Amino acid sequence: MKTFVLAILAILSMLTELSLAQGKWSLKETEQLPFEPSMRWGTARFSPDGSKLYLTSQSYNGIWEYTFETRVTRKITADPGSGYAFALSADGTTLSYRRSIDGNHPRDRKQEILSVDLRTGVTRKLGSARTLSAPTFQDSRTVFLEGSTLRNAPPKNAEVALLEIDNQKIALLVGGERKTLDPFENGSYIWPALSPDGKRLAAYDMDRGAFVCEIHGSAIVRLGRADRPVWTRDGDWLVFFKEENDGHEITGSDLYAIHGDGTERTRLTFTPDRIELDPFCSPVDDRIVCRTLDGKILVFTYEVHP
Repeated sequence: MKTFVLAILAILSMLTELSLAQGKWSLKETEQLPFEPSMRWGTARFSPDGSKLYLTSQSYNGIWEYTFETRVTRKITADPGSGYAFALSADGTTLSYRRSIDGNHPRDRKQEILSVDLRTGVTRKLGSARTLSAPTFQDSRTVFLEGSTLRNAPPKNAEVALLEIDNQKIALLVGGERKTLDPFENGSYIWPALSPDGKRLAAYDMDRGAFVCEIHGSAIVRLGRADRPVWTRDGDWLVFFKEENDGHEITGSDLYAIHGDGTERTRLTFTPDRIELDPFCSPVDDRIVCRTLDGKILVFTYEVHP
């Protein structure tokens, strides 16, 4: 009898979450992109104009470009580690990434920042040192840190940009200078994401869960459990995944949305046969891309109702 009651409660919970998903939000279309079955993809993100995806493998080795109109995939680089935190310029013409080069001894290891012109394929090396941050863009410049030194710094009136997680804190570029952000004063942060207007930041604190704040760390809104929150194109909502695990392996994950003010948490998918991870939103239209645990890439078209 107890098992039967628990089963009924589980079904009611599922139906409630599905009805919520059909309230403010609705997923209109889901497409699995037609890649070779042997390729196991990692994270994917849209180009600034939404016409392409840039993807990496699950091992973060290499970066590929997929064009929606032609369904053509081309390899940008095969460099090891290049798929971790690569950056795209606002006009979509340049991609910058960091690669690591091992030597004969651990002390010989070095990192390099490279910039690829996506129109010509020409690659330039912008920096080389033992330790470099992942690159970002400000005013069409590839900006990065060499130790604590900012390289290729933009003018002081440049827009806010996200640098990296540095010693578990959030590093930003504000007014052309590096700033360290610690909204909770003793936080350990992952998954930072800058809002489209550059005025707010979403991130995840290891002890307190996801949150939104102003770029100077004020006006904190706690979101609770929300893995890797990313902004929708209008900056009103955040999309995230919610992973379930048994302590060793991921056993499930679906996509959710929550308003930037912490209200109206909505479940978007209920797919016990599919584990959806690492969503990214298109900057120009109502699409979400995510990967699955088994390396497939999905694109959702959504609608948010008044």
